[in-house]
Amino acid sequence: MPKTGEHAAHWKGGKVRIGRYSYVYQPNHPAAVMGRYVCEHRFEMERKLGRYLEPEEVVHHVDGDAMNNDPNNLSLMANQSTHLKLHHAKGWTKCRTL
Repeated sequence: MPKTGEHAAHWKGGKVRIGRYSYVYQPNHPAAVMGRYVCEHRFEMERKLGRYLEPEEVVHHVDGDAMNNDPNNLSLMANQSTHLKLHHAKGWTKCRTL
């Protein structure tokens, strides 16, 4: 049987980067993608709030840096529409964090 998680030979601490986002190894998380990983910014927001996020909730990176997942840099938006309105209000013609 192949070793998985921290027992695997290629283990790098449980983080992978896919596109512009960092994912953390959380195989038991209900929103895990690929059966094992969850977006780090969503995971950090959940830790901050003490609950799982609803699927429609969006985590905004305050400084626009999608790799800066410090809890103080994350803000919770009710949905994608609210998130895009925030970007529009800031004058961002492109959503830098999506």
